[in-house]
Amino acid sequence: MPTEEKTIVTGCSGRVIHELDGRPATTRLRELVRRLGETLVEPRPAHSFARYVDGVPYVRSIHVIDGEQLHLACAVEPGHVLRVMRPGDLIGTTKRDLALVAEKVGGSISALLAFSCLGRHWEAQSRHLDAELARTYAAYSMVGFQSFGEQSGMLLVNHTLTGLAIGGAR
Repeated sequence: MPTEEKTIVTGCSGRVIHELDGRPATTRLRELVRRLGETLVEPRPAHSFARYVDGVPYVRSIHVIDGEQLHLACAVEPGHVLRVMRPGDLIGTTKRDLALVAEKVGGSISALLAFSCLGRHWEAQSRHLDAELARTYAAYSMVGFQSFGEQSGMLLVNHTLTGLAIGGAR
């Protein structure tokens, strides 16, 4: 879920952010999350970032916090403006979206080839929802694997569940 809190990457290397807004990265992120009235969970946070391009958020999952370093699932560059994202209803949204897919393919899903981003699983684990996420997936005839996200144009997008659904008779 988007928030109004924004930060600028001022020090990074590949997938590791060292500095936000000219300050140590973890300290700055803690401050931004605290301004939301929330607490940053460490070392595997439920919060993430999003880079907005033309008004569209592209999630940047935080894999782990290591001291003052934020290790992301994908690379960032100095100067990127990132919006702090708060965790939403991962389970409820997943159930809703899978039910919508079932309806769109004829009322039920006979088979689902799924690619579930590790960011979803990191979030579920940090919020103790991993068993519930597994049960949500197990409600369907699903096979697939965990991915690092998907490409959208030139951007790697995290926290996605992508797949191919084959409908069943009503």
